[in-house]
Amino acid sequence: PPYKPLDASSQRPCRLAGSPGAPNTDFRAEVTRGGKLHISWMGNGHTNSVSDGTCVQIKIAPYKDDPSFDDFTTLEECHPYYNKSVTIDTTSATITIPRNLTVGIYTIFYMWYFTGIYFATCSDIIVS
Repeated sequence: PPYKPLDASSQRPCRLAGSPGAPNTDFRAEVTRGGKLHISWMGNGHTNSVSDGTCVQIKIAPYKDDPSFDDFTTLEECHPYYNKSVTIDTTSATITIPRNLTVGIYTIFYMWYFTGIYFATCSDIIVS
């Protein structure tokens, strides 16, 4: 198929708020400072030995319509993509939201590097 060439927006960690495919701004998870947030990504057939040893990087930033990579602070450098220590929701993580964050809206960014390709997504949350 004819693919659209990458443009400057392809070099951003998240889609510009309000653009097609951008995080939902009407419904956000809410978590308290120091609380736990469960995030999950679809295994999509990659949960076999091929993905062993790969990891998901999880970051957080204060909400902006169009954040840059520099806005994000790392929460987990290398969470296993496939978590063999659990039997339900094996492609997921439960992270702790830092206690020192101010109350407000934040963006969670998670990225997986696999077979030379970056897979990533963003989700906006409310920290209370």
